[in-house]
Amino acid sequence: MNLLSLTLLLFTTEALALTGERRARTGASFLSRVARSTEEEAGEYGALTFNNVGYEGTYYNVESINVDKCECKLNTESPFSFEGPNSPLDEELSVHLRGPLRLKQFAYYLSENETNDDATWERLAYYNSETQAAENVTFMGNVGENSTCLGQALDYVGTDGISSASSSKVLEADNELYSDEEIIIYSNVTCESSGWSKDCGVYRHGIPAFHGFSGTTKMFLFEFETPEESKYSEDDVLYYNMPAIWLLNARIARTSQYPTNTSCSCWASGCGEFDIFEVMNSTDSNKFVSTIHDFQGTDEVQTGLTLNGYMLRTPEETQSGGAVFGSDGTITVFLSNYTDFSSQIEASVQQSWIFDLEEDTLATTLSSASSGLYSSSSEGAAVLRISPNLLDIVPPLIRETDNMDEFPRIDFKRSATAPTKKINIESDIQVFQKSVAFERISIGLFKFCQLCSGKQVPPGVLECHLVNYQDDQTHENQFQNALYTTDQIVEKYVANRLVIAFLKILEEIRSKIELHPPVENHSRYGNLVFREWFDDLVNDAERLLDIHLTNIVAIGNFDSYKTEAVYYLINAFGSRARIDYGTGHELSFLALFISSVMCLSGPIDLNGTEILILFAKYLDLIRTLILTYKLEPAGSRGVWGLDDHFHLPYILGSSQFVDTLQNKQLTTIKPSSILNNSTVKRCCLNNMFFNSISFIKKIKKGPFNEHSPLLYDISNVKTWLKINQGMIKMYFGEVLGKHPVVQHFWLGTILFPWTDKDGNLLPTSIVTE
Repeated sequence: MNLLSLTLLLFTTEALALTGERRARTGASFLSRVARSTEEEAGEYGALTFNNVGYEGTYYNVESINVDKCECKLNTESPFSFEGPNSPLDEELSVHLRGPLRLKQFAYYLSENETNDDATWERLAYYNSETQAAENVTFMGNVGENSTCLGQALDYVGTDGISSASSSKVLEADNELYSDEEIIIYSNVTCESSGWSKDCGVYRHGIPAFHGFSGTTKMFLFEFETPEESKYSEDDVLYYNMPAIWLLNARIARTSQYPTNTSCSCWASGCGEFDIFEVMNSTDSNKFVSTIHDFQGTDEVQTGLTLNGYMLRTPEETQSGGAVFGSDGTITVFLSNYTDFSSQIEASVQQSWIFDLEEDTLATTLSSASSGLYSSSSEGAAVLRISPNLLDIVPPLIRETDNMDEFPRIDFKRSATAPTKKINIESDIQVFQKSVAFERISIGLFKFCQLCSGKQVPPGVLECHLVNYQDDQTHENQFQNALYTTDQIVEKYVANRLVIAFLKILEEIRSKIELHPPVENHSRYGNLVFREWFDDLVNDAERLLDIHLTNIVAIGNFDSYKTEAVYYLINAFGSRARIDYGTGHELSFLALFISSVMCLSGPIDLNGTEILILFAKYLDLIRTLILTYKLEPAGSRGVWGLDDHFHLPYILGSSQFVDTLQNKQLTTIKPSSILNNSTVKRCCLNNMFFNSISFIKKIKKGPFNEHSPLLYDISNVKTWLKINQGMIKMYFGEVLGKHPVVQHFWLGTILFPWTDKDGNLLPTSIVTE
């Protein structure tokens, strides 16, 4: 299963000069297609094959885990070395399944030489749901003790596959996992005690620890059903109707499968993951794809190497197939009704399953070398690599000027319609990037960056208590003697009528928190009172726009403006269903303000200080919601992401330090200062970047380089100009260019239309249920 796309990749090699060295060599992946042309779009196949799997490399194992202190340490001084066919996937692997899925049969086999027709595959583990046979299998899951940095511990699961149990149980005959629910299968061979020199290495204290399934030449077979999701709605879960079967290095789940600290797992250093059958997109849910996640032939362990083809998921039928790891470094994933689960299988029989699919097989040959996450620069320092095509995503500025009166204006020639979902599948993003909607967001973002250049958030605007990460009050008393009210802020700093109106709207929205105080509950989604607060916002949204914006924006066409604007206002404050907040909601607020600026009829007269004040107050309001109602990060990448909730403060904050038109830096404060507590305290109330760093230090525990490694790496960049450029590129790649985010950004006909610059409607994908 993909552990989400690595945001590190969106910085140029010049932008991120790092201090460590990576032991990998540059390589490439070459696709070859059997019986079909490589120029075709991804098609349906019966089998997918990876050739030349296995390389010489190293990764870092966990050396120590302290759950109480939320601390982990990787042994970087003695990296684990591997080489040979299928490495590092020749090591012990655990088997992982995600719903919606019903497991009928599972089997694990070894063979000394499967290429010999006389050879046999010996079954060493087996499960049959109908007969309840369970040989050398232990059903487990992340259902144990919870930890801030480690997540839930590995433990036995009950017969239902999702509850915890005190001892090993056999998965019940009518088992069914729903979306987001997962089970893990290990062998029944017990590990020695946890320890660096022990057979299973270091693992989390108190868990039942078992060995995985090892071998260069091995085979995993599955009989399963993947019915359509019937329990949860799309708003309830992250991986809605996206079943998956995948393999992980067995060490990963024993330490932490989903850590918020990279040092708690060997995964990020490339110890290995292989996705056998995985649905990657809930709107394209009948396509199984296969992916390898290590550093062979790629810089992107997070993204991995995925074949440009898929196998068909048939929710209404039982399917059989699996993955065969050949002694020659070939891994073949297949679906076949002829799959046999006997205790012994002749190699010739197994080969016939694949041969029958030969004319319907897609293959790729991996490079013999690894690319690794880092490569060496000409100066010898390690630098992050970037895919060149990402540089083309960022559009050029249409006008290199800071004159806001040249901002594009919105006309109301079309009839307004409530925004609807247009971005349904991955390919819709390319259409979106050609739309007027995308152009308006791009222009607005760049204009705001220009205006914020050299400006500061004035005193009394940002709330110190929200970002104060020390128990004493020295910081708060020294750097904020007074927090101004909205009226005081307007009187001292703001003249623009639109900004004043938005500040008043935020003030009213914030006042609703007092009407809905949180109550103690044990919901997995946070505090359920947030839904009451959100309902209050929804019921009041149109009134807020009427009261504060009627005589300012879209004069003469306000009802049309309101028809579409109310959607962006409501969606700027998180998800009622999931009780979370992320960059998609942040995008809604940005879009609302950009479109409102473009609907002004007179001079805009907007300056950078006013922009910073508005977004600072929005940021403080969101943080108050997060802390009050315990909002979860929406689609967080955890430790591998930039920030759990925000992106814009890093763009605007770095813009404060640079002259974007003259390409020069305006401050003597070094990027490395984000690691200096004294500088963070000094700058957190006047700079958005440092303010965000301070908030992270408030809510996250442990060393900064462990819970926020990307920001830690960014501190090594030499100039704020490069950081600013990198942050903008990352925004276009990881927010505006990511389907899980922009699929929730709906479009209407006026503010953000699904049209090209000539007014032509863009094609809309058809999604069948």
